[in-house]
Amino acid sequence: VLVTPTIPVNLMMNYRVPTFEGYDAVYPVRVSTLLSSLNSAIANKTPLGRYATIDNRDSHLLDLINVKYRVVEVNNGQYLSVKTNPRYKEVFKDKNTSIFLNLDFMPRAKMYYDWKILGEGETLSTLVDKTFEYKNILLLEELPVINRSKGIEVKNKVELYFASNAKSR
Repeated sequence: VLVTPTIPVNLMMNYRVPTFEGYDAVYPVRVSTLLSSLNSAIANKTPLGRYATIDNRDSHLLDLINVKYRVVEVNNGQYLSVKTNPRYKEVFKDKNTSIFLNLDFMPRAKMYYDWKILGEGETLSTLVDKTFEYKNILLLEELPVINRSKGIEVKNKVELYFASNAKSR
């Protein structure tokens, strides 16, 4: 959820609503650098300080970090630009606040069948590039221990067993 400047940072924590923005005295430098790159659209910028805020609200990286909803004040200039953007769909509107669904957000879990091996310095520059197909290609920093096979259709059957319906043998 992207809430600032409509709602102050860390306020959503009280309601258990996850947001990428907030205050933290110690958070990973890679997350800080990613947010800095997201805000500036330039890779490998100086990391942010203790306040993680997202200023570039139209960045394609918002999809990658799983920002599903965006909260916007109705009386704010952003409202019209978000409402007319085909990437967003208004799902709730109150007197002063509107909530938009990001139609391009990435799911929390996804299967990838293609990847690229990049060094640490190359990852952010690749992610910032708008032509990179982040929805289809996974970026890794070292070679995985599995073989790559493109075009294979996976047909697995998954059965779930719960203790309440398990039979003793």
